[in-house]
Formats: sequence, C-alpha cells, structure tokens
Amino acid sequence: MTPGDLIEILAALCGVLGTMMLAAKGKRAGWGFVLYLVSNGGWLAFAIAHGHTFLMLQTLVFTCTSVYGIWTWLIRPHISDRRSGVA
Repeated sequence: MTPGDLIEILAALCGVLGTMMLAAKGKRAGWGFVLYLVSNGGWLAFAIAHGHTFLMLQTLVFTCTSVYGIWTWLIRPHISDRRSGVA
C-alpha cells in the first residue's frame, strides 16, 4: 500500500463519515463539514498527484462549501452564543 493509497482511503472514509454525520441531523452534525474538509484535502492531493484537473476543480468548490458549512454550523452559532451570554 502506497502513501497515495492511504490518502485516497482517508479521503473516502472522511467523506462518508461526514455525510453520515449530516444525515443523522444530530447535535454534532456540523462536524461532518470538518470531516468533509479533511476529505477535500485528500482528494485535492490525489487529483494533483494524478493530473485530474476537473476533479481538482470540483474539489476546490467542495472545499468552499465545506468552509461555508463550518462557518454556518460551528463558528457563527458559537459567536452568537457568546454574544447572547449562552454558555
């Protein structure tokens, strides 16, 4: 097994786990976007290493949606809670 294989496996697993977390709609669902971000990093590395330009471009867009998801689900609510005095 090569390091590239490990990156590909990690990217796939994080993508699947992130999707499962969001689908479950649980208290920690937003952390699925963090897993997506890890997955995006792996897929970007894979796409660059193998010269898959369109996979790279798609993954860059997915990276933007992952960052937006982290902002929407994790950061913005935390800021809002701090402003309203919720612990």
